[in-house]
Amino acid sequence: MPLYDHIAVSVANPLTQVTKQATKTSPGTVFSLFVTNANATIRYFQWHNLIAVPAAAAVPVESYPIPGGAANTPGSLLLDITHYTDGGAKFTTGIAWGISTTFGTFTDSATAADHIVVVRYV
Repeated sequence: MPLYDHIAVSVANPLTQVTKQATKTSPGTVFSLFVTNANATIRYFQWHNLIAVPAAAAVPVESYPIPGGAANTPGSLLLDITHYTDGGAKFTTGIAWGISTTFGTFTDSATAADHIVVVRYV
């Protein structure tokens, strides 16, 4: 049985679409992520160990490609227990993320309306 079946996991799913968010402003653990991309161009989901949204050119701790898609058939990325295992991904400062147009640094030029993000964390 997964570890997070025994704890109260929070869900962050911004009702207004954004390209960056400080999900938790204190140390925490991420258990899963689901993100979509309705833009035809690849985007990159980035985790940042921060208490605030990532600034331009911030270097992520992890960066994952989100395949391109379209409004009716968006590309998607799912990171769950098969990726993070039972212990989740630990963030010692805070849990922040951004959707970038570049892999290695945060470039905030993605269109917010193209993405939906759901994060499960404690």
